[in-house]
Amino acid sequence: MTGMRSSARTAPPSRSQGTSPTLSAQTKLAPESRRAMLREEGARIFAERGYHGASVQEVADAIGFTKASIYYYYKSKEELLFDILTFADQAITAQFATAEGSDPLARVGRLVALHVTWYLRHPTIAKVAFRDWTALTGDLLVIQTERRRRHSHTLRDSIEHCRRQGLIAFDAKVGLMTNFINGAVAASNVWYKPDGAETPEAVGDAFAQMAVAVLLGSTSFATR
Repeated sequence: MTGMRSSARTAPPSRSQGTSPTLSAQTKLAPESRRAMLREEGARIFAERGYHGASVQEVADAIGFTKASIYYYYKSKEELLFDILTFADQAITAQFATAEGSDPLARVGRLVALHVTWYLRHPTIAKVAFRDWTALTGDLLVIQTERRRRHSHTLRDSIEHCRRQGLIAFDAKVGLMTNFINGAVAASNVWYKPDGAETPEAVGDAFAQMAVAVLLGSTSFATR
């Protein structure tokens, strides 16, 4: 009987005694995996409620973390937002790198297709990147503004290369075309329905064709 009591005292608590299997599993995750989980859930909640309408506590509650444990990874809600935007920036930059080596017009189309497809495959992050980046302050806002400028210039430089190669009108309004295409790309996540008929890749390819058509049709509106 004594041995049985000792065994009962040392036995791990069962699920019926209140141990959360979710929390138990989370404690075994590597730090990067935990950060990825926080980033994904943070993006979902920010997308649903808006950055200013969401709280760190909501993120913690959604994944079974304590609020204090989230502050181990992020000093503030703003740092979580910045990490979400950093993830998007790094992913899109890597995607853009795969367009290197294309001929000028094909490169423009490829950049657009890659950008749209990634946005539509990561709808919550895309929504946050499109809407909430201006909630950043100080140095973080400066960094994010520069990232957006860099992505825009990647497309603009490619369009300018087409102009210099004589592939589009010499007097084409490169800046306006860049803004037009970037605006369409950024807004694609607003109206896209994941359960609709078109896949992200199909929409990306269609946008690429339309972007190239805009460039090739630039002669007709370049001087208007």
